[in-house]
Amino acid sequence: YRLAALLGVRADREGGRRRIAAANELHAQSRRVLELDSRHAGAHYLVGRLHAAVMRLDGVTRFIATRLLGGDALKAASWDASQTHLEAAERFGLCEPMHHFDLARLYADRGAFGDAERERQHTLALTTANPYWAALRARAERLADRWNR
Repeated sequence: YRLAALLGVRADREGGRRRIAAANELHAQSRRVLELDSRHAGAHYLVGRLHAAVMRLDGVTRFIATRLLGGDALKAASWDASQTHLEAAERFGLCEPMHHFDLARLYADRGAFGDAERERQHTLALTTANPYWAALRARAERLADRWNR
């Protein structure tokens, strides 16, 4: 799992082919973890977050990433798979603010604003007392702007 998490950080920071390679390896490592422990919240989170990131790409960029740059593992990305994994991450890792935040973003992307608000409120509740989470809390506070326009 730690390797998968490190690959997730790398995929966030890299560009082009390196990012796609890191994302492919992240997906493979996370799937291995889930084969060993189907209730691993962190692995579900990484897969769900990866699927959501692919789905948020515009069509041309997604095509290039999945067909031309070798993002084979990313071809199967879907909103449904992302939601399934992010909901599992929340269910198995109940007190992790990032799981709630990314699930709120996913629900908002899918137009489920009531569910998004519920998860946003969970994020805010979990980040109130800890200054470590100040940046995430600020992002969660702004998230409602997407459905309050």
